[in-house]
Amino acid sequence: IGLGIPAEPLFRSRDEKEGRKPTIKGFLWHQGENDAQRSASSKYKERFDRLLGQFRDDFSEYAPEEDGNKIALIDCYIFDKGDSDSASLPSGVTVGDIKLLNEAKTEISEESDMNFIINSSWQYEGGLKLQVNENSSGVDHGGVGGQHYWAKDMFQLGMEYAKIIVENDLLK
Repeated sequence: IGLGIPAEPLFRSRDEKEGRKPTIKGFLWHQGENDAQRSASSKYKERFDRLLGQFRDDFSEYAPEEDGNKIALIDCYIFDKGDSDSASLPSGVTVGDIKLLNEAKTEISEESDMNFIINSSWQYEGGLKLQVNENSSGVDHGGVGGQHYWAKDMFQLGMEYAKIIVENDLLK
């Protein structure tokens, strides 16, 4: 794959040679901003469904009971604080694009009891209302710049991922 990393998963070359077979219980997904930037929000669900299906097929031999549909997906909404097409949004992104994308994420989470969504929203009831490091005040909140969460909110988001993992027995 470049940089001298073999194309097959690293655990195949290490763990399987030693007689261990890993199990993939799930994966965390926190992405979508690029799809909103390209005004591709309306195609997000179709494209993500394809990606998720391919991932589950490709790794089914490592899934519980070798059933790729038993690999959990834990997703999170993308940042949606703006109430108009304002400076708090990345260039070329509209509030409507973000709303469409987050609605697609909701639909995906409802398709399977192995699909989960973290409500990090400013718009949806009960949302975590996480802050991004817009840095308009000049204060460094520990985020990594641009549209990334403040350090304290990254920690809170990590706790939400962990809560889903524990509450749904994904560690067994």
